[in-house]
Amino acid sequence: ATLEAGSVFLVGDTQGTLGGGAFSRIITPGAEHNPGDYVPLKEKDFMERALKTVRKEAAAAGRAIAGGGLMTSLAKMCIKADIGIGLDSAVLDSDPECLFGEWGPRAVYLVPERSTELFLSCWEGFPVRRIGEITPGGLTLDGHEMLPEETRAEKAGRK
Repeated sequence: ATLEAGSVFLVGDTQGTLGGGAFSRIITPGAEHNPGDYVPLKEKDFMERALKTVRKEAAAAGRAIAGGGLMTSLAKMCIKADIGIGLDSAVLDSDPECLFGEWGPRAVYLVPERSTELFLSCWEGFPVRRIGEITPGGLTLDGHEMLPEETRAEKAGRK
């Protein structure tokens, strides 16, 4: 099924923490890697809003940011939903902590244009940032391919 035009939103703190995540283990092998902080009230607030988003059908898809961070989550969304995502570096922090951090309550959502206001109302009072748009191609950052369309299509099971 084709996903209609819309936006890609990052909810939660824009800065993740590399902590004990996959990226930090790759760039500093053998070093001590401590996980990020766990803040129960922030996690609870996040979960309540995520469940509200589902109940109100305010997004077409969503994915928690976990193993591999934001970029891995976005690549997996492209493959699973068989869509492209165009990211905008003017609104997306390109620090490794943002792109590859795994800690804290963060998620990415694909939101059709018609649902934008409803989605934003679900997350009122919580950090939300539009970081890109749904596209027909692969995963791109300012037009530079990060996950080429051919690779995405192959992983999604079509050639």
